[in-house]
Amino acid sequence: MRVAKSISLVFFLSLILTACLQPPDYPAEPVIEFKYFSSNSMNQRPVNGKVDTLFVVLDFTDGDGDLGLEGNDPTINIDMFDLRDGSRILARLPKVEDLGAQNGISGEISIRLTNDPNVGDVCCVILPEDGKPGQACVPGIAPQQVGYSIRIQDRAGNWSNTIETPTFQLLCN
Repeated sequence: MRVAKSISLVFFLSLILTACLQPPDYPAEPVIEFKYFSSNSMNQRPVNGKVDTLFVVLDFTDGDGDLGLEGNDPTINIDMFDLRDGSRILARLPKVEDLGAQNGISGEISIRLTNDPNVGDVCCVILPEDGKPGQACVPGIAPQQVGYSIRIQDRAGNWSNTIETPTFQLLCN
């Protein structure tokens, strides 16, 4: 009787462990989902010398675990477009290391946007309805709502789904 209980207990525990160790069933193409902005507003220019930063945070999954680029690979693997005027923000995702025996991975991606004049990711723009389209980093106009269209690419060349973020307020100081 004790042997039968021990075998049943071992069998039951092995079932639980097997269920816990099943590899994730993610598609080979990356899948992204907007999670949040680190702030609901940002200044276009530094205020009193203080650079402003905002993070776009995404959740991701990738079935074959081949996200990101190695070393100094200059490839741009994040397509990020400003929904106001279609301008592209250049970004690259560093290599995401494999975790464990399985290749399926999931986690968060944080894309850093800054108003640092040396980088200049985010600027107020004059839109066609304002009369002089194409001018960027224009001070003294009304705050703007900024959102993005984003997709990512893995090393095999697979593109993720494309998402559109909600907006944050850009203060055109």
